[in-house]
Amino acid sequence: MTQLHEIDSIPEKFRVNAEKICHNRDSAGRVASGNDSTVYRLDGYVYKIYSGERLKELTQKEILRLIRHYREITNRAAELSDSENWQIKVPYQDKFYPLRVNPTHVVIECTICQTTIGVAPEIEGKTLDQETLLFDPNELKIALSNTSDWISNRLGIQRLELTGNNIKVLEDETMGKYFMVTDLASEVSFVALSTWREK
Repeated sequence: MTQLHEIDSIPEKFRVNAEKICHNRDSAGRVASGNDSTVYRLDGYVYKIYSGERLKELTQKEILRLIRHYREITNRAAELSDSENWQIKVPYQDKFYPLRVNPTHVVIECTICQTTIGVAPEIEGKTLDQETLLFDPNELKIALSNTSDWISNRLGIQRLELTGNNIKVLEDETMGKYFMVTDLASEVSFVALSTWREK
């Protein structure tokens, strides 16, 4: 049986699913590939398997520490986005939309294949990049840049980079239309490398 190194208190279903994806990637429910992770869907959660050129410069121990630090940043942002009711301003419309951040539940390391996996709730819906009729591309670029700078300052980090493919457009009765950030940057290293070595 695959040995999984415990980072936090990990529910058994996450352990089992992480093992299943880790060693059966061809048959797993692959969702997308990014600059530093490949995303799989299983049982209402996404499993992000971290790899990429920038991460190859690090040892496995450093990657694990980096992703743990990125989880702390992400979950801090998730907490604050709720408690402070974060919003994003779309300039041409002169309108504000609620902004939330999807937390990362746990980080798991498979010690046999040396893979680091982040587990987060699956967020269904279209991304901002897919909702081409809702927003002017130029105003969206301005809105994401301004909001990235604001969140970076709020969290005290550098190089946060919100992108349209990492934000889902959702709607409910309480908030109406709102945005859910599924990743704070196109590359984990953009957010975390500037601070993680200090921890």
